[in-house]
Amino acid sequence: MAVNQTPGTSADDIYIESGKIEISIDGGSTWDDLGLADDVNITFSSTKREVQPGNGTAPDRVKGSATQTATLTASMWQLSMRQICYISGGLFTYYSVAGTAATPTDEYAANETEAALFYPFASQQYNGVTPTAIVVTQDPDGTPATLVLNTDYRVFKVGDYWGYMFVAGGSYDATKAIDVDYAVTPASEEGFTVGGKSSQTSYMYRVTNTIPTESTITYDIYNYFELYKGMQEGDLSWALKNKDEVDPVARIPITVGFELDSTRTAGQQLMKSGRQKVNKT
Repeated sequence: MAVNQTPGTSADDIYIESGKIEISIDGGSTWDDLGLADDVNITFSSTKREVQPGNGTAPDRVKGSATQTATLTASMWQLSMRQICYISGGLFTYYSVAGTAATPTDEYAANETEAALFYPFASQQYNGVTPTAIVVTQDPDGTPATLVLNTDYRVFKVGDYWGYMFVAGGSYDATKAIDVDYAVTPASEEGFTVGGKSSQTSYMYRVTNTIPTESTITYDIYNYFELYKGMQEGDLSWALKNKDEVDPVARIPITVGFELDSTRTAGQQLMKSGRQKVNKT
C-alpha cells in the first residue's frame, strides 16, 4: 500500500529558534529588551458564543466568538529591577539610592563602531537623567579630534538607557578608535517596594523571532508579534537554586494576559503578527 506524504511547501513557514521579548511603556515609541529567556510562548484564545433557543437551532447572528484574548509566557533570566516594576503594571514601585560620583570612559577600538547604531552609556545615572560632561574623542592615541554634539553624534534615551549614536557625513570616522568620557552618579542600591496598590497599567509587548537562513537563500526571516494591551497575571516568583546544580539559573516565570484595545480599529485590537524577509548583508 502506498504511503501518502506531503512535500515541504515553504521553509519560511517553519518557526525555529527563540525570540526577543520587549516591553513598551509609551505606546510603542520606544522598546526595552527584557533580556535572556526560555520557553517563550504566545497563545491566542477565542471563547465560543453559546446562545441556543430552546425550540430550534441558533440563528447565525448569535453564533461566533464571544471573546478573544492572548497570553505571553516565558521564563526570564535577567530582569532588571525597573523591568520587574514595568511588568507588574504599577503594583511594584521602583526606587534607587545615589552612589559615588564617577567619570567613566566608554572605549571603542578602530572599526568597532558604526553610524546609525545606538550605544548605551556603560554607566547610567541613578535617577535616570542624562550623563553630564560628555566628551567624545576620536583617535585618542593618535591625532585626537573632538566630535561635535548633534553634528557628529547625538545623545538620546531608549527605554531606560541614555546613549549615543554616531552620524555619518561629518567628522566621525568608523575606522578610528573612539573614547566617550562622561560624568554620572550611579546607583549604590536599587529595588522595589510592593503592597497596597490594586490598579494596574497595561503595556505593549513585542516578540521578535529571527531565523538566519541557509547560505543559498539571500534573506533572513524575522517573525514578529506585537501585543497591545497586556498585564502581568498570576505569580512572580524567584525560585533560587543550589549553586551546585547543573543548571543553577533562577528563572523568573512571567504570564502576561492581553485583552482587546477598544481604541483601535475592530479586527486590529488584540495583536499583530508579521513576517519580514531581510536581505543578507
